[in-house]
Amino acid sequence: MAPVVNCIPRAAEQLGHGAGAAQGGDDRGCVHAPKLSDILTIGKRIFADAVRSSYSGHFDRVGTMPRMRTITRDAVVARLRACRAELGLTPTQMAGRLGVSRTAYFNWESEDPKKPNMPSEEGLARLCDELPGLTLDYLYMGALETLPVKLAIRLAARELGMEPDGAEVDMPAVMARLARGRD
Repeated sequence: MAPVVNCIPRAAEQLGHGAGAAQGGDDRGCVHAPKLSDILTIGKRIFADAVRSSYSGHFDRVGTMPRMRTITRDAVVARLRACRAELGLTPTQMAGRLGVSRTAYFNWESEDPKKPNMPSEEGLARLCDELPGLTLDYLYMGALETLPVKLAIRLAARELGMEPDGAEVDMPAVMARLARGRD
């Protein structure tokens, strides 16, 4: 796949302005530069072609298209609770830290199917600021490999309902969760 940074110079070349046009000049002596919107449009097209070709390459090698991960509300809620426990906060305190109403936060953590609210992206981004090393990849997809090792171990234990500082930690189960990576 072509690197994204190469898309704009290639787009300028496709517009007939030469590679130097993306920097404001032209290697053929032209004084006009292409419109930025034209460069971005063609850059997007080049990027989309590169992504499409990577998927078709995967299809040629494996015989199937890559499977997109499913984000389930129950899994996000479990990770949200693990993060709240790691911070040592009550649901009300967590709502205050994330800048949402207490009711909204309780609905996020609720397992009631009548309240199918997913946490807002802004709220989860604030949570990432509250807990150093936390990523949206972990919160949405369970990608423990994106976290610092110590935080990954602690959150994996909390996801499994264990207190990471307690004596009753089932380390083989925690290590199995870490080895599984994404949910």
